[in-house]
Parts: sequence; structure tokens; C-alpha cells
Amino acid sequence: MTVNVALRYISLERGMQETERASLLYLWNLRTLYIGPLFEESANILPAASSLVIALDEDMLIRVRTHAQPIRTRVALIPAGVAFSAEARNRDVASLYLDPVGSDLARLRPRMTHQIGDIWYDCDQSAALIQMMRTIHASPPPPAQLALQIEEQIFPPIAAGSTPHPVDPRIWQVIDHVKTHPLDNTSSEVLAAHAGMTDAQLRKSFKQATGIPLRRYRRWHRLFITASLMACGKTLTEAALTAGFSDSSHFSHAFREMTGVKPSTMLRRKENLRIFTSSS
Repeated sequence: MTVNVALRYISLERGMQETERASLLYLWNLRTLYIGPLFEESANILPAASSLVIALDEDMLIRVRTHAQPIRTRVALIPAGVAFSAEARNRDVASLYLDPVGSDLARLRPRMTHQIGDIWYDCDQSAALIQMMRTIHASPPPPAQLALQIEEQIFPPIAAGSTPHPVDPRIWQVIDHVKTHPLDNTSSEVLAAHAGMTDAQLRKSFKQATGIPLRRYRRWHRLFITASLMACGKTLTEAALTAGFSDSSHFSHAFREMTGVKPSTMLRRKENLRIFTSSS
């Protein structure tokens, strides 16, 4: 079954208090940007997408199991599939979720200055990134304009003649199928056969490319579909069920585990959330 989500520029601002700035959620084809409260109650997170995380107000604390001392930073680059816990006292954070196959991650790594385990932190442009996200939060631009701004101001230019990040085109084929048919629980065996691979080859190659198993990527994309359907006017419960979650509890668990915030904090308060969707 194919879900056709009308991707458009839309804002949900029902009854927003003037004294409280709305959270923002931008949904693009390969990237997603959230700006708002995040990492409440020292959340434990197993991310399904790599992300560039920027604390707008004060340092955030990030902990990894292999190190006793937490990271205190304003900017962190976190690969998909790397478990961590974070605390930002529910203050505003910008989280730019990157493309699924690690190309964005590879471009941003050289800009980070420190590393603990698989997490990079601090950046040669920390002050500029914080100011950029504060400006976006205060005056949100249209999605197409912001997509170009992010590409030009956050990602270093791709040097002429440089070797692109290697990605098996068969993995893109599988990702495209999942995105086009989000409700189809097509088995990995069938997807592998369509891609000209064995099931074992697909499982191994998919995790190498994305950092997560295929099943987890499917769940992550359903979160994207849920938010897109909310932008089209559905309630959170309606959107989650339509996107393929079995019930609201299933959705809430997946959301908190992958993002570090309860859906009630980010999505249920429509009056304080603006969702922008675009096919760009």
C-alpha cells in the first residue's frame, strides 16, 4: 500500500501564546530539522538517524556507556545506532537529522574537534551554528529556502574531484521502497530478492550503510509519515495508526527511544508546534 502525503508548506499555530515561541519541525526528503525542547529527564536514546545536535541556550550533557564522565558541549554529531543519554533540562535544542546512508555524516566529521567513542562534539563553527538556529527559530523561513541555507552554511563544499561517500545503489533501492510503501511489511527476503541480494547480504549491507537494521529504519520512516500526516490535518493518534503503528503505545515508545523526547512534548501540543513539509 502506498501512502501519498501532500508535502507542502504548512503551519499549525492554534492558539499559540505570543510569549512562548513555537517548536519547529521541518520535513524534507533526506533531512529533518527540529527546534524546540529536547532531551528531557536525561533521556536514553538509540537514534535511528544520524544527527547534528545544537543546544541553543546552554551546554547539554551527553553520556556514553564507555566513558564515566559526560560530555558537556553545545554541538554534537551523533551517528545512527549509537546509544547515548542526554540532558538539556528541556531547553531549546536544534536537531538536524541527516541522510540515511552516512553521506552528510561523512561531510560533517572534519568540522568536529573532539571525539569520545563514536560521538563527535564541539565544532569549528559552534557560535555560527547556534546563531543560525536561533534566527531560524525566531523567524522560520520557507522549507525550500532553509534547505538551501542548511546546505550552504552547515555542510562544507564538496571538493572537485573528491571521492563521494560510497553507497551501494541496491541499498538506495531498498530505502526507496520503504519510503514509497511505508505500510507494507515486506520481508527482508523479498526486498533482498528484488535488489539482487541474499537476505544475509541485505541485512549486513543495510546496517553497514545506515548504522541500523532495516526494521528500525522502517519504524523511523513511519515517524516521518506520522508528522507529515499531522501537517495535513490528522490528529496524532490518527496519523500514527495510518502510518503503520499498531497503537499509540507502540508509537510513543518508538518516538521517545529515537528522539529523546515524549511525543506529548513535541507533537501533541499543536498550538505550540509548526510543521513545515516540502518535497525539496
